[in-house]
Formats: sequence, C-alpha cells, structure tokens
Amino acid sequence: KLSQPAFFEVGMHRDGMGPVWMPVEIDSNNTNKLITSTWLLNEADLPKLNWLSGSYEKILFGVTKFDPSKELILSIYEVYLE
Repeated sequence: KLSQPAFFEVGMHRDGMGPVWMPVEIDSNNTNKLITSTWLLNEADLPKLNWLSGSYEKILFGVTKFDPSKELILSIYEVYLE
C-alpha cells in the first residue's frame, strides 16, 4: 500500500542487471489500498522473469512522482516469487 498518490514499480537484479516492471500509477482513489501484481503470473503473453539465469541478488521497490512535502508510507505485506 502507498499512503499518497505516486508511481510504484518493482525490479529484480542479478549482477546489476535485471527486469523492472512498468510503473503502476497509484491515484488518489487507490491510496492505502492493496497493490497486487498477480497479472504477471496469469498472463501468458507477458514475458516471465526467466531471461537472466541464476539467483537474483536484489528485489527493488521504487516509488516516484510523490509529494515530498507529505509523509510517504510504503507497506509491504507479502512477496511471492516463482
């Protein structure tokens, strides 16, 4: 969940390289609501995260285009990776 409107993204890296999901816009109607990315698992046409072999060393959560004069809270409850 995000406490204010912003853009949210997730990335995975190994040796400094890796995929990043396209940022999702969280508007004022969706603040403090759960953000899910299960569409990545259910869409057959979307590329899966299998192009970089080996173990990943980082999972990155990015928040951009938020109001720096307001408190920003990112709450992460669960992360599932296959």
